[in-house]
Amino acid sequence: MKKLIIPILLLSIMSTQCTNEVVIDKDAETKAIQTVIESMFDAIADIDTERLKTLMCDDFFAYDMNQAMKFEDLSNAVAGLAQMGFTDISYNVEAVKSYIFENNALACFKTTGTAKMGDQDIKMEFLESYLMMKTEDGWKIKFFHSTQLPPPGPPNPEAE
Repeated sequence: MKKLIIPILLLSIMSTQCTNEVVIDKDAETKAIQTVIESMFDAIADIDTERLKTLMCDDFFAYDMNQAMKFEDLSNAVAGLAQMGFTDISYNVEAVKSYIFENNALACFKTTGTAKMGDQDIKMEFLESYLMMKTEDGWKIKFFHSTQLPPPGPPNPEAE
């Protein structure tokens, strides 16, 4: 029994050291992160890649539009929206789940968007996950992954 005391004591000390999560105010931090995500979409809607860059970590990386992207790739994709004739771009961001730690966070959002391309109205819906880093300037996006949801299909009469 005496031989078990030291290992049990060491395991309990190690487990408390490994789970040193500092949760400040989850709701406030989630809202601050959501504000950054909304600002990102505002910058995309305005085709403002300079403002977009201020929201990203220097080593930003993403999986979006079925490709791996560094900031330059994302910037080119955003600039391409105007070249393709997209106008009236708007987004709505809804927090789904977040895990907030002292200097980083994992946040998941459901984002809906609308745009026009010529006379055509476009509706989009995405599920997104973000790895956020807290810097001296506030929360910044280090990584995100976006999955576009398919448009709803016709009602299924057999489901009733």
